[in-house]
Amino acid sequence: MYIGIDVGGTFTDGVLIENNRVLKDFKVNTNKDNLLESITQTLDKLLDDVNKDNVQRIVVSTTLMTNLILENKYDPTGLLFLAGSSINISELTIPFAYKIASGNIDFQGRILEDIDENEIIRCVKELIKEKYIINLGIISKFSTRNPDLELKAKKIIKEHFPKLNILSSHEVSGQLNFKRRAMNLGLTLASGELFTTFTTSLQEALKLRNLKCPGYILKADGGVVPINSAHKFAVDTIFSGPAASCFGAKALLGEDSTAVVIDIGGTTTDLSLVLDAIPLYASKGAKINNIYTHVRSLAVNSLPIGGDTSIILKGNEVSLSFKKEGIPACLGGNNPTVTDCLRVLNLSDFGDKDKAESSLDKLAKEVNLTSAQLAQKAMDLVVSLIQDGIELMYISWQNEPRYRIWQLLHTNNNRLNNIIALGGPSAPIGKLISRRMRLNNIYYPVCNVANAIGAALALPNYEENIRINTTKKEISTSWGYFSKQNMPQRLSKEDAINLSKQIFREYLSEFNIKESPEIYQYEVFNMIRNMHTSGQIHEIKIGITPQIIGNINLRRYPHE
Repeated sequence: MYIGIDVGGTFTDGVLIENNRVLKDFKVNTNKDNLLESITQTLDKLLDDVNKDNVQRIVVSTTLMTNLILENKYDPTGLLFLAGSSINISELTIPFAYKIASGNIDFQGRILEDIDENEIIRCVKELIKEKYIINLGIISKFSTRNPDLELKAKKIIKEHFPKLNILSSHEVSGQLNFKRRAMNLGLTLASGELFTTFTTSLQEALKLRNLKCPGYILKADGGVVPINSAHKFAVDTIFSGPAASCFGAKALLGEDSTAVVIDIGGTTTDLSLVLDAIPLYASKGAKINNIYTHVRSLAVNSLPIGGDTSIILKGNEVSLSFKKEGIPACLGGNNPTVTDCLRVLNLSDFGDKDKAESSLDKLAKEVNLTSAQLAQKAMDLVVSLIQDGIELMYISWQNEPRYRIWQLLHTNNNRLNNIIALGGPSAPIGKLISRRMRLNNIYYPVCNVANAIGAALALPNYEENIRINTTKKEISTSWGYFSKQNMPQRLSKEDAINLSKQIFREYLSEFNIKESPEIYQYEVFNMIRNMHTSGQIHEIKIGITPQIIGNINLRRYPHE
């Protein structure tokens, strides 16, 4: 048996799966101030009358990181850039206080300018005095090629400011692009204590329920990490909701299927894509606060439209508030919402129809409409805005290499013909969108808990880069590993790949991951000095292909 729990902005969904069938599914209201309560409440419902010894794994998709970032609830954090005059200050739009100090490294890892101890101490004092920071991140350009400046600065700061929580960028990410690395570093520091507290509490909750199976947290790329090491991947858990929905769609679509995934929640609608049963990834990484990061994520776009979005009037025009202002009127709320429109139009039987009509009637009278006419106008607007969002996503997907390859491989029919709508209001809204866009609508009753299905079935998923420099006898990786080792000036392709696999397996063993890695890409460059080959640089992309445990058996569900 597998348990999947997805914490959404409005509802927390849970499923219990056995033999590729959904045995139980539940929805509870999400308590944003206590996500753990929502998780344990769902878990207890799923475990009722179940032999706990038969539960093999539990996977949780949480909005904790998303909430921390959107609401700026993280701990005071500062960054120290060791880059001297090589930084364009106007381009630093990161949401953390920072100072710039001397220190510079070139792309080969050679130190061009050393750090200044007195300057570093002054910068840190100013950050503490001005911004009351308790966390400090240290970033130098090309520290992935040579972390010496970061290590020296960290040692100095620890001696003078022992109470500061300090982390260097090469410990967080081994990828180039120091601005993205800085964003990752800042978010890792800012969220670390809160995320660790959450995962520790979650582990205790599982123990109290005598659950002996492994527990996992879902990441933005659809992979999972063990709960006991999830604090190392806190930033990677942002946008895990869209990943859960996309992998849930994959489990419902079956092999070799392609569809636009429309995940309609209470607050937002997330758009993603499954191509030949594989979710489409964002080649540039996740954007957080409009800044690219090194977080690997799906190619997703979120629209501020959901079942709880309020209906308003702008002049004489029906419009949307694009925000949640409470629960739907049909459930006792004060404002008419998209959910109320569906109820009034008999497209849903969710909630009290009289309350929904009453809430819409107040607005309708202002523009000489009936409640049903106003509801229809509102739903036409919702469908039109989601259609616009899908068409804009088509344009952005054109920039993704894998989508372009898919188009080339399907020259006879490279139009996306299917949609699969997920979430609470997915059944009626999916139908409306498919009719408007003349697409096939794929729907099953379990689509309303597809996010929890995606979480339950997700497997470990990694994609990393390893760089071997035989001239400098150095190995660096995208997860922050750096080592100097004896090695010959020339390595064969086979030896370089075997060394990479060995290093990658050691990394995976930290998380009890035993899957065999695959080589995605291999390149080698000769280093020339004085007209002779002085060594090589091997660039290797390695990983575990995104997979799920299996597809859901849908034979007992009617397909629309």
